[in-house]
Amino acid sequence: YRMKINAVFFAAFSFFFLSSLFSYYNTNLLIENAKWVDHSHEVIENLAQVFSNTKDLETGQRGYIITGKESYLEPFNLALLNIDKELDKLQNLTSDNPEQQARILQLRELKQKKVEELKLTIQLRREKGFNAALAVVTEDSGKIFMDKIRETSNDIKNTELQILSVRDENTDKSTELTKRIIFIGALLSIIFLIGSSIAINLAENDRIRFNRRLEEQTHIKNGLMELAEKMC
Repeated sequence: YRMKINAVFFAAFSFFFLSSLFSYYNTNLLIENAKWVDHSHEVIENLAQVFSNTKDLETGQRGYIITGKESYLEPFNLALLNIDKELDKLQNLTSDNPEQQARILQLRELKQKKVEELKLTIQLRREKGFNAALAVVTEDSGKIFMDKIRETSNDIKNTELQILSVRDENTDKSTELTKRIIFIGALLSIIFLIGSSIAINLAENDRIRFNRRLEEQTHIKNGLMELAEKMC
């Protein structure tokens, strides 16, 4: 009787232990995938900020060339302070990806060339006037640099979107697997509870039947002993 009960509880304990262990592992995997998804979003947002700063550089330069007023250089000066910080952050975020690192290095070099071109036109506007600055702008070297910056930024973004797609897929798989584990675990728990109840009842019935047989045998034995005593 005790062996059967112990066997039932051992089986139930083993199942719940393995189920909990697997759920714990899969939950950690889900959390890790979610972190990497957030990481990819952060890379894309940071890249957008780098490109936004680059456009602010151009905006400030154009405003100053057209008007000659120093106040129009505020977007330029602010973007110049921030863009290197954003590039450093972008490089740190992609430190695990050599291909992205190479693209960011290229983006940094293009940014530097673009800044040099912008500073040159600003200096020419300040020292020699509008026409001198316009002459450099119409050479289209600034446009070429900007087109290359846009192209490199798109390459970085598209690569990160591909990575994000894979990570989203992994997260969806982990989520679906977790749901299945919870459902199967709940279903099997019910089955185990029902099975345990049945097994315990069967074992209890076996115990009762055994005790009855034992009592019957004891009663017969006692009756035979009394009969033997009377015959003596």
